[in-house]
Amino acid sequence: FAGMSTAALGFGAVTTGISAATSLYGAKVAADQAEASNKAQRLRHNQTVAASNKALEQQYDGIADRQRQEDIASSQQMEARQRAYDDAMGDVTASAAESGITGTNLEAIRNSLDMEMGRGNVALATNLKWRQRQFQTQQLGYQATAAGRQLATTPQYAQVPSRVMAPLLGTAGVGMSNLGKYGGKDWLAGASK
Repeated sequence: FAGMSTAALGFGAVTTGISAATSLYGAKVAADQAEASNKAQRLRHNQTVAASNKALEQQYDGIADRQRQEDIASSQQMEARQRAYDDAMGDVTASAAESGITGTNLEAIRNSLDMEMGRGNVALATNLKWRQRQFQTQQLGYQATAAGRQLATTPQYAQVPSRVMAPLLGTAGVGMSNLGKYGGKDWLAGASK
């Protein structure tokens, strides 16, 4: 520090000290802000995941209820068709017995009723299968919506700056600058030897 006046040395020390304090405080504020932002993003993401999973669960419950209703309705239709078939076959058999009809005509009527019953059962089963596919497609849509909501809130974490190292390096730079500015060229020439 030879060649530096006391005032220059003092001023350099004070400005370096102020720079260090300001840098440390600024680094602390920046780090605190980054941590608070990261915490808020994490909290928002967790809340969104929980809410979208709850919504997805409710949507699945709704689909399951509709599937049960479809199954019950289909089963009831099958039972009603079976009763009608059994009644028709009973009527055909009773009428045939009363009138004395046997043979080919009676078999033709029974075959016709059997075919009608089979076609109706196939149609009911096909409709039920089609509705189940629709429910599965809805579930996939619900899954995609939930995933999209969750992805939209995926945290983009801010890099938390150093609370000490970066400010100290900055302060060292200010100190060197002050030494060069206030110490004069003679001091810099002596420091390089």
